[in-house]
Amino acid sequence: MCEFCTQHGEGEKWYLTMENYSKDLLNQNERRKYAAEFLNGFDKRVPKSIKQLDKVRRTPLMKLAKPVMTHMQKQDHYGQVVPMEDVEKIFDIVQGAVRLPCVCRRVTTGNMNARYCYGLTMDKELMDSLDDSFSLETLSKEEALDSIRKLD
Repeated sequence: MCEFCTQHGEGEKWYLTMENYSKDLLNQNERRKYAAEFLNGFDKRVPKSIKQLDKVRRTPLMKLAKPVMTHMQKQDHYGQVVPMEDVEKIFDIVQGAVRLPCVCRRVTTGNMNARYCYGLTMDKELMDSLDDSFSLETLSKEEALDSIRKLD
């Protein structure tokens, strides 16, 4: 079992735990502010980190640095592959989704049209706090699932 499931999923898959999609959770600890700052500042913050990583990756220090960098990444943004069957279960829990350009691709390739990321909160306050370059696309559950199935 992954550490995220242990910490946030009561021993089950964390992403199938209803509380992880609640407005109450979004209201805690300035999460909206954090999410907006994370997304709006990603393209300014990450290129410097990538350059530093490239320098370290080519040295023997990488073996020592990797666990530290992984720990730091888990605090900020850490991706997880979810099986399609579980994606369908997630969409049984949420109301809909917004599709947005992938901030990782934006930084690494400059492509601001690669819409591979989905936000599941549908929180108007958070959506309004993102800069206009995200051009959020609101999708129903069915539209989001169809879009994700095409990517699968």
